[in-house]
Amino acid sequence: MKIRYRGLKRSDYGRIKKIIDDTWDFSADVDNDKALNHCLNVFLHDYLGWSNYTKVAVANDKVVGFLFGRCDKLSCLKQRFLHFFPYHFSKFALIFNKGGRFGLKIFRITDRVNNQLIQNHTKEFDAELCLFVVAENYAGEGIGSALLTDFHKFLKKNKAKNYFLYTDTYCDVGFYHRKEYDLISLDTVDFGDNEKKLPKYALYGCRLDKVKT
Repeated sequence: MKIRYRGLKRSDYGRIKKIIDDTWDFSADVDNDKALNHCLNVFLHDYLGWSNYTKVAVANDKVVGFLFGRCDKLSCLKQRFLHFFPYHFSKFALIFNKGGRFGLKIFRITDRVNNQLIQNHTKEFDAELCLFVVAENYAGEGIGSALLTDFHKFLKKNKAKNYFLYTDTYCDVGFYHRKEYDLISLDTVDFGDNEKKLPKYALYGCRLDKVKT
């Protein structure tokens, strides 16, 4: 199977939102298609607004993985401006739908938990791996490692020494253990949606002088 890697295009957004929904299962709690699309827009544009690095993996002309990141030595002002309106438009639209309001609740809880996880650690890092997902049916093909390798090259080129990332048990947390990332903090989260097994959210750190790719 041939995998190509390239920069993000606007035309990729639809496929990326599908991968996001497959990973975090927004559609299980937001049953209205319009509200679901707004939830996915909020999720996508929030991360893009904080990213000055984007890369996608493509197989058979469709996106099968992507990585958004940020080096704090570079500005994100352009990205904040470009994604400000679509982010806030969709966030406002969610107020008027029951499923949408639950989506807003998820975002609020996630932000609160992430802020707690990184509390007292903000000055330890000069970059962030913002959003990193490989489609489930393409796992094990080396796509994640290839995306990370290119991100690391970008960071080293811009003199970054380390970075942090948030992840959760909806994702392949074992990937970061295998890469020997440092687990900094961990928390169990209850979104109030009657999940049998509550997800865990984690903050990991990575020093670029000890990465395994």
